[in-house]
Amino acid sequence: MAADMNRPACAAVLALALTLAACAPLDGPRQRAEERASEQVHERLALFYPPPWPEPAAQDLSDEAAHLLAEGLDEDRAVRVALLENRRLRADFERLGVASYDRVRAGLLANPVLGATLLFYEPGTELEFSLAQPLVDLFQRSMRRDLAEASLENARLAVVDGLVHLVYDVRRALLAVVAGEERRRLAESALVAAKEAEALANELHRVGNVTDLDLSHRVRARAEAELRALGEAQRDLEQREHLVALLGLTELLRGPVEIHAGFGELPPDPSRDDAERALARNLALARLDTHIAAARLRADLPPSSDVLGDARVGAAAAKDDGESSFGLGPSVSLPLPIFDTGRAGVAAAQAQWLALVAEREAQRRELAATLRKLAARRAALVAQATVARDELLASSRAVMVQTLQQYNAMQIGAFHVLEEREAEIRAEREALDHWEAAWRAHWDWEQCLAGAAPATNRHTDNLSR
Repeated sequence: MAADMNRPACAAVLALALTLAACAPLDGPRQRAEERASEQVHERLALFYPPPWPEPAAQDLSDEAAHLLAEGLDEDRAVRVALLENRRLRADFERLGVASYDRVRAGLLANPVLGATLLFYEPGTELEFSLAQPLVDLFQRSMRRDLAEASLENARLAVVDGLVHLVYDVRRALLAVVAGEERRRLAESALVAAKEAEALANELHRVGNVTDLDLSHRVRARAEAELRALGEAQRDLEQREHLVALLGLTELLRGPVEIHAGFGELPPDPSRDDAERALARNLALARLDTHIAAARLRADLPPSSDVLGDARVGAAAAKDDGESSFGLGPSVSLPLPIFDTGRAGVAAAQAQWLALVAEREAQRRELAATLRKLAARRAALVAQATVARDELLASSRAVMVQTLQQYNAMQIGAFHVLEEREAEIRAEREALDHWEAAWRAHWDWEQCLAGAAPATNRHTDNLSR
């Protein structure tokens, strides 16, 4: 009688245990991953993340983004707008949620399998029931949790990595817009000077003081200046559209843009320990570490774990026709390791682990070379920008002042003044190109310190205009 009373109690305890196992909290892993991501973002970029996002499919700007755009963009405001409006960043953040919920699922026991069979004989019907649980699942639950934790860590690092890239892409795009506006202004000034020279040549040609050849030269120079001005206007529009795409806006940016560093102000000198710090904080290497940890877990599994993956243990019940009670008993289902003994799977897992270890070392060495290259490039471009600012541009402006003095003294003609003005504009454009390239190199270096080496380097494109 006591045994009969204990059966419902045992069943209730078992049901409660299964219910508690199935009701594991969903948001705990995601909240912890978000907190760690937020800490790293603040440590690397001094930004608060995640921001108060609008709905993912919202068409209108959030109130905060609209306010920032109305004030005009600088580096800080542009980054803030990108955090609020860039939907790719939002998508990466939601993928962190996917990985966190996968982590929850990895900690749950596999659902038991209920089977039922009805066999129809001429005398009657035979009934069979079974309830089975995957056997190996009971022992691999801890490993599954560890693998899912590594996957969640990789997703978290991917969010931080994507954010670092976005922040510095926005800064470089904002720099390109500011420099493009200045470059367009210089092109328009050069066009004005070329038009004045052409008009003066036409007047002198009418009175016979300028030859046909000289006039043709002036017409050609004006046409070249006009083409440059049109090209700079088109490039300025494309650079603004690129910035709009990074910010996540839906229409062309029309407000003013600026950067904290004025034209001629060059980046500060880096610290001596920056290269080692960049290696230690690199997010790509940290993500590889998560893959290596997961691969090591798989490589350490015994061959039997792969072979016995379909093993099941449970209970079965059957009732023959004409009988009043069911027959009860244990049920076991085991695959026979005759052909696949699991050794090949273990060997593949070990090879995958060794491949990832070698890949990490290769990336570490390549990253060290990249850091040395970027440091050298930054130093060279800052030196070139210094010469362009302090010598080329300063001397061109001095020549222009002296030329005007001679023109006022009627020692030279107007053509000399216009030619020197064109030379001064060329020097300003060259100094601007070197200034922009130096800041790009500096932000590439800063991006490395934040943990993400830039994917491409476009300094030579800027210098080859």
